[in-house]
Amino acid sequence: MKNPEHEGCAETEGRIAEDLMSYLQANPGVCADVSVGAGNFPWIRFRDGEWQYAKYGEVGKVESRVLNREAVRELFVSNPVNLDPVTEAYKWSPSTETVWEHADQQDAFSDLGRCVWCGYSERTRELAEYRTVEDGECLLCAGCAESWKDAGEIEAPVAGE
Repeated sequence: MKNPEHEGCAETEGRIAEDLMSYLQANPGVCADVSVGAGNFPWIRFRDGEWQYAKYGEVGKVESRVLNREAVRELFVSNPVNLDPVTEAYKWSPSTETVWEHADQQDAFSDLGRCVWCGYSERTRELAEYRTVEDGECLLCAGCAESWKDAGEIEAPVAGE
């Protein structure tokens, strides 16, 4: 039997998600902190005409992607969302830099190649392609490649390197 108190909830959740998205589009200084599962939560913002998703991965690397409108709406419908100033989007507070500042430093929303481990791009690090034990072919900066080599994780540089 349907619970009459829940009638229209999906429609209401959708309207709330749409309202949140409209607010983010109108206020570039605000981002959404989305509580997805356990652990490290992503932040979503609307910038440069894109819905940007960013969260911390291994060793401070920012995992980033651009989402379409429907994907953002579904995240907002399905998960608790807090709105935060972009200046307060920290993994742990207090911190000196936000996830967005780290994303900018790592060129996370650009087409530049990035080190698979630390996340820094070819703009600031010299990258080479390696065949690794667990990740196959990937780009690594010199510092990360040395660490991976010492750990026995690199099989060989990719031909041409």
